Amino acid sequence: MATGAITKRSVDAVKPATADQYLWDDAIPGFALKVTPAGGRIYLFQYRIGGRGAKTQRVNIGRHGKVTPDEARDIAKKLAADVVKGADPVADKREAERKKAEKTATEKELAFDAYAATYLKLRVKPEGLASYGNIEMVCRLHAIPVLKSKPLPAITKRDMVAVLDSIPAESLALRRSAYAILNRLMNWAVERGDLRENPMAGMKRPPAPDSRDRWLGDDELALALRAARAMAMPFGPFYQLIFATGQRRDEVAGLSWAELDRAKALWTLPASRTKNGEANLVPLNRHAIAALDSAAASVAAVAAVKALEADARSKRRKVDPEVRAAVALEAERIALAELAAGKRKWPAKGLVLSGTGETPISGYSRAKTRLDADMLALARKDAKATGDDPEAVELDPWRLHDARRTLATGLQKLGVRFEVTEAVLNHTAGASRSGVAAVYQRYGWGPEKRAALDAWADHCDRAVSPLTDAGNVVAMRPGA
Repeated sequence: MATGAITKRSVDAVKPATADQYLWDDAIPGFALKVTPAGGRIYLFQYRIGGRGAKTQRVNIGRHGKVTPDEARDIAKKLAADVVKGADPVADKREAERKKAEKTATEKELAFDAYAATYLKLRVKPEGLASYGNIEMVCRLHAIPVLKSKPLPAITKRDMVAVLDSIPAESLALRRSAYAILNRLMNWAVERGDLRENPMAGMKRPPAPDSRDRWLGDDELALALRAARAMAMPFGPFYQLIFATGQRRDEVAGLSWAELDRAKALWTLPASRTKNGEANLVPLNRHAIAALDSAAASVAAVAAVKALEADARSKRRKVDPEVRAAVALEAERIALAELAAGKRKWPAKGLVLSGTGETPISGYSRAKTRLDADMLALARKDAKATGDDPEAVELDPWRLHDARRTLATGLQKLGVRFEVTEAVLNHTAGASRSGVAAVYQRYGWGPEKRAALDAWADHCDRAVSPLTDAGNVVAMRPGA
């Protein structure tokens, strides 16, 4: 066993052989140079903990060239001192590597963008929360662009303020919604032990926007209905159902076929999907039925196209786009005819309005922009037909929730009882449903709700086609 001072000269002097060659330093026990048959020169430190019978451990200090003899000697001195104190360099290195790997894995798992996806998958989706689309939108469009992959434990209150500040100041409702969504996400992380404390603790919730009194006049309502009926799946039927039933955006967006009964023309909206936690029986008027028939026909069209493509694949052929479109159109036409004749039922399961087939629709902002553009185009086309200047036509802005207010206002104009309108909207905070009255007055106003929504469909038809001759038919006061 060669011994001597490990210096640059002595390191260069050791020649490769058929087996590993060692030069043990005579000043620091355990410090050595290993020269491999290929000529590699490696500094190492060898030691035992527990006496001569204990297992020999080795620490690779580094390759000659990347580490000088003096640098290797300094490292060996430190390791020798640690061993004297009872430390185990190999075990310590393994533990450090384990902690580093664990930290890396934890940071990857707790990165905000990844954790937001986990929250949607494990918390939001399994519980069928009606606000899935809104939660996903807030995370994707507002939180992730600011927080990116920052680990949850590193997120501060200042970071959360930055997320809210990234939302336009005039979008008070969106700021308030984002605050609530992110606060629930952080509380969920705390409950799971992934976060010690919520960084939003102590943050004041953004103020609520002023109450709106905007509703659509009959001319605007007609434009919205005409534009919605011309839109394809999923947003065409979505807007039609919003206007036909007056239910909330997320309640319509999360609609499943299992909640619907075409024979009874009834939508059973479960308490788990309503804003106030109370179930609602929503009668389906002919406009709602037509929208749902359109959605069901779209399902049939998709199935027909999939069958066509599967057959083509089995024969190793390509499907001509024109043939695909023709098959879809014919399948949709047949399905609509069969539904009207009572020879076909709606699907038994799955989401009614879904871009993916698995999650409720999202992208409300883009769809609303398209609807507004289509309404304006129709209005200008109408103006041109009557000899007016199309370019002079402008439409006042409105929000989707204004459609709900439009229905409520319309029912009031039709003479529908206040209690019936509140029941249609599933309001429970009104004077008729609060306090003792809420305990003893349990009547659901089912027939009155159906009559009211049927009358609303008549009103919408008159708005779309005001010149239609109604003959001697006089509109009754539903629920009077």
